[in-house]
Amino acid sequence: MVEKQNEKFHRALILQGGGALGAYEAGVLKEWCSRLVSEDRESGRTGPVFDIVAGASMGAVNASLLVHRALHYGKQEQSNLESWEKSVADLCEFYGTIFDLKPNEPMWWVNNVMLDNPMFNSFWLGWESVRKQLEKNYEYFFDYGVNGKKNDEIEKSKAKEQFEETIAKSPFRKFYFYMFPDKWGIPATPETARKYYSYWNSLQLGTPGVIAPSMVQPDMKFLDPLQDTHTFARFDNDPLAKTMKKYWDYEENPGIKTGPGEPRLMVIAVDIEDCTTATTFDSYTEYTEYGSENQYRIDYPKGITIEHVKASMSTALRYEYSRFEARVRKNKKEFHEDTKTRHFWDGAYIANTPANEVIQRHRKYWKNPPDLELYIINLYPAVEPGIPAAPDTILDRQTDIGFHDRTRYGIRVAKMRSEYIDLVSELRKLAQDNNLGDKVEKILEKKTGNKTTDGEEKTYNDLVEGRFKIKKVVYAQRTEKSGAAIYGKAFDFSEDTIKNLIKEGEDAGRVCYEESQKSEKGNIV
Repeated sequence: MVEKQNEKFHRALILQGGGALGAYEAGVLKEWCSRLVSEDRESGRTGPVFDIVAGASMGAVNASLLVHRALHYGKQEQSNLESWEKSVADLCEFYGTIFDLKPNEPMWWVNNVMLDNPMFNSFWLGWESVRKQLEKNYEYFFDYGVNGKKNDEIEKSKAKEQFEETIAKSPFRKFYFYMFPDKWGIPATPETARKYYSYWNSLQLGTPGVIAPSMVQPDMKFLDPLQDTHTFARFDNDPLAKTMKKYWDYEENPGIKTGPGEPRLMVIAVDIEDCTTATTFDSYTEYTEYGSENQYRIDYPKGITIEHVKASMSTALRYEYSRFEARVRKNKKEFHEDTKTRHFWDGAYIANTPANEVIQRHRKYWKNPPDLELYIINLYPAVEPGIPAAPDTILDRQTDIGFHDRTRYGIRVAKMRSEYIDLVSELRKLAQDNNLGDKVEKILEKKTGNKTTDGEEKTYNDLVEGRFKIKKVVYAQRTEKSGAAIYGKAFDFSEDTIKNLIKEGEDAGRVCYEESQKSEKGNIV
């Protein structure tokens, strides 16, 4: 463990994965960094603007570029605060690089000709009128042909449900959804349709600077004659790593390796064969241990590289999964010298909001950990009104539920634990004042019956020693207008979408920061 520095608290930035939605994080950071730099100048706070920057998937891309650029400008003898302002500006420019397509690239024609013209908009507005008229015709047919002009809305609703259930259980069930226009989904606006077809075409044609065109993988496992109806496509996102290298002088500085006083980078991945814990690559250490009772160890003495970031963004559909050599634990304290190849998927699958991973490693690294302020950006709405009906809306809601932030409860527990520790400290003082200190210490040395993450038996003293407070939580929540979301929003890297996301992020960053100033505990409790 390392002795605590003089700072009274550390700031930890938590960045989610979300593909193109990472541009929203860049917008939020633009606003947050500007405010925090002013705050630090006024208070005289030293150290990085963010002492810890952790991310999964696209959040890992943002985190690594942010830390690397801050270190880069620091080496140029820029002031600490100025280096962070420039780092955030570079991150926004990075997203501009992604959508800066050339006319010789297919997606340029898709986004600038096919989807951005009056004819496309007119078609979608016309379809909306047709769709609404069909729904009116259905309601008219139901009221007069089935319902018999019933005026009671509850009775009418019951009659409608019975009628639809009869169709669903009849021999005509395959035509069920085609018979009721109200189940076809709310018509998309031209803008939402533009985003959808940008995503759809990017899967076929790729997005230069992000992913290559898809590769169809045949599935002969069941000799399914209808496999064309469920085409399984794989992708290569190495172009994104290539784009990163425009902002990462990789030849001279391939690894991000930092220590106390410098920003601490954490990148999250998951072992495909052992997902009992997240695999956290940490720039303050030269190795990571993970799995049940930390069964595996991966060494990276040169620091976090783009290969570690690629592991964090290696989705299940990547054409080839990232892999590292790991040593396997042979007893509680030692590892075998021989290594085994371990394969990794996107960290978002297990910890898309890696706040818990940050809290655990922060406590483990420092002998007396500094208190923490958490700055969290949630890209996937956790609260959305309405029951999804259209296929795209159902899939989009499923994605939001799968990847939204789940750390609020853990943060509340951490805050509650801090209160209990304060209580124990007061009781310790009381015991010492009454010559009972030795008896209390003997109680704290007793075994709890559980084990630490290192496999050692835990004592009651382990519950209170080395703890710290979550002083403040600043939380940015991305929201979506009803009907404006698409299932493939993470793949829409079109110019209009990226610019809109950055602007939305700036607005949200400003609002949530101002809200957080109203309470010393931040804008969520």
